Amino acid sequence: QLEQPLSQVEVVRLKRPETAVKRSTDLAPEEPPQARQRPKPLAARSFQAKLALPLAINPKLPAGPDTISLPDLAPAEFDAHGFGEAFAIGDLDAPLTVLTRMPPVYPPAARHRGIEGWVRVRFVVNEDGRVGQVAVMESRPPDTFDKSVIQCVTAWRFNPGTIEGVAVRAWAETTVRFKLR
Repeated sequence: QLEQPLSQVEVVRLKRPETAVKRSTDLAPEEPPQARQRPKPLAARSFQAKLALPLAINPKLPAGPDTISLPDLAPAEFDAHGFGEAFAIGDLDAPLTVLTRMPPVYPPAARHRGIEGWVRVRFVVNEDGRVGQVAVMESRPPDTFDKSVIQCVTAWRFNPGTIEGVAVRAWAETTVRFKLR
């Protein structure tokens, strides 16, 4: 069977009708970022139940805590550690996200003696994502791991907490555990 050759095909492009671009000038201009009001922390209050929020953790970082918990606090205890002008994690738009987390150095004397333990710390994450104040709330055994934990937590970096899109100071609490393997 012989195939019939195709006749020449001519392609014609048609012009699309031009439509006028509609621009809306009646929209109110967006408020400049520097003019936004910084939210004020809520008055210190007693929390009814403990709240534990998961941290959004980068899996490439060294092992560390999976949650930051919000303990029951009396207003006097809260202000005694200098966290009065910071928001609690529960007040933020989203949980704090860890960007950099350095593991603590196991103190050589504790390692040599085979001592294991933990340290519960409370800290403030500033508007720039750096850790400000760090306070040891409790530790077992006392004073063995405190200095190492304070040094490592101070080096942690976070995406700052936000409320209505504005970066704010926020306080968090976590427990760092020391185990020999």
